[in-house]
Amino acid sequence: MRKYSFLGVILILAVQATLAGAASVTIRTGQVGGSPGACGGSDDSFHYYTPQPNCGQAILSAPFQGSDFAQACSGPNATVITPAAPPWAPNLPCDPAARWIASTVQPGSCYGSALSALYCAQFPSQCVMADSIRICWSVDDFLGDYAPSYPGANPGGIYVNGVDLGPAFSGPGSSPQYTAVALNVPLTVGSNSLAVYQRDAGCGLGGLILSATIYTSCGVVPVEQSSWGSAKSLFR
Repeated sequence: MRKYSFLGVILILAVQATLAGAASVTIRTGQVGGSPGACGGSDDSFHYYTPQPNCGQAILSAPFQGSDFAQACSGPNATVITPAAPPWAPNLPCDPAARWIASTVQPGSCYGSALSALYCAQFPSQCVMADSIRICWSVDDFLGDYAPSYPGANPGGIYVNGVDLGPAFSGPGSSPQYTAVALNVPLTVGSNSLAVYQRDAGCGLGGLILSATIYTSCGVVPVEQSSWGSAKSLFR
């Protein structure tokens, strides 16, 4: 009996270590003072860079450099806007607390200005790898220089520490919600950046609503991925 009790203690300690190692952080647009913001509010986390002053144009004529991401991360705070409904999705089913943002608002309204923008939000990590990053969004008009009829040097829509997450994280549009998951994404211990390229095309309105959850375990298998059958075998 002592043998099985000892194994039971080991199992409990292992589960506790797993719980301690697994973590997640969620970054969502449109938060003001830690809560969902209202029209005109200054976003807590998302900043922006808009070097192209003309609507309907790619943000830059050359691929993004580290300096571009740095300017986005240190730029002005994005502004909470009102979605143009229809056709914009009023919210994100994956995260009802997220709100639409834009670089600036159109005069006399709370609709987002039609400009291409590179947004940036920073987040901490204690790990050098994200097991997965799940992102859901809607955008006007595109994530990245996506459409052949609206070419540009930056087809990618979402970047972590300046690295493009791939074509699944680009494309239209303002409705419905789009979702993609990236696996085994390199991180830095300390501060990391999530950058999002909102591409304007129609010279009408502009905006972004997004929620990203970063899952890390620092090499420890999360509890929900452990096999209860293997744990139960200790007690046979």
